[in-house]
Amino acid sequence: MTKKTGGSGSDNREQLPEGTTTEFTELRALIVEMQTATHVSTQVTQASIQQLGDTVGTLAARLDALTTALTTRLEQQVQP
Repeated sequence: MTKKTGGSGSDNREQLPEGTTTEFTELRALIVEMQTATHVSTQVTQASIQQLGDTVGTLAARLDALTTALTTRLEQQVQP
């Protein structure tokens, strides 16, 4: 339970039960750590998606080149 401290002209902060400050400090540290981990995870995921996109683009270009080369070669073999 909390209670207000101070009267008029004071800062009106809530007075917390003993030991609560430490718990809030630990909780705050955990939240910051989770936010940092989430941010890093998001960056890694975005980088992985970018790499995957680049790889798919490269594979598509190579497949297109191979298809063109094979088509040309097969057309030459079919012609008398």
